[in-house]
Amino acid sequence: MFKRQFISKIFAFLVGLGCIYIAYEYNSKSNTILTGSIYGTYWTLNSTEYVSDKHSANIKNILNRIDYIASNYKEDSEVAILNNGPLNTFINISEELH
Repeated sequence: MFKRQFISKIFAFLVGLGCIYIAYEYNSKSNTILTGSIYGTYWTLNSTEYVSDKHSANIKNILNRIDYIASNYKEDSEVAILNNGPLNTFINISEELH
């Protein structure tokens, strides 16, 4: 006959496997959602994969940089300065805008 201690270990093992399965199913169905604003509107990144804080910060920095360069809604963006500048005048622009 099985000893009580052996049955307890088997039971604990099965409960552990069940918890791992539940956690896996929960995480596989969860999404990573990042949001922000750009060009006077909003953007959303929805990923079924985990996006680390480092990558999240890089994505936001890149989009903020693009917004600073090319936004029509910000008076100090490079596009706004270029559009509002006088004709036939040299204006310094970034490499990205060039």
